[in-house]
This record gives sequence, C-alpha cells and structure tokens, in this order.
Amino acid sequence: MAHDVEVRLLDEGAVQAVCGCGWRSAVFGVSKATGTMDPLEQARDAGDLHVWEAQLE
Repeated sequence: MAHDVEVRLLDEGAVQAVCGCGWRSAVFGVSKATGTMDPLEQARDAGDLHVWEAQLE
C-alpha cells in the first residue's frame, strides 16, 4: 500500500497530517503554544515519521 501523506489546514490555523491509508496525526496548532516548531512543521514531521514506520513493517 502506498502511503501518500498530505497536510490539511483545519480551523484557525490548526493543521493535521492525513495518509491515504486512514492514518491521521494529532492536530497541531490548537493550543497556540508553538514552542520551537510551528504547527505546519510538526504535521510534516509526523507524516514523515508515519511513512518511515510504515516502511519498516
């Protein structure tokens, strides 16, 4: 199965990574506490991690 991850923009700047296999990341940017990474970067990293883990299976 191909894992095609895309980052979707939700309400008020929140973002979530979503894969064609049905996997979804946590929603980033809801708490407005960005820390050192912005929500878009967090979602992209979560999607990259999902693809990497799927390749190990």
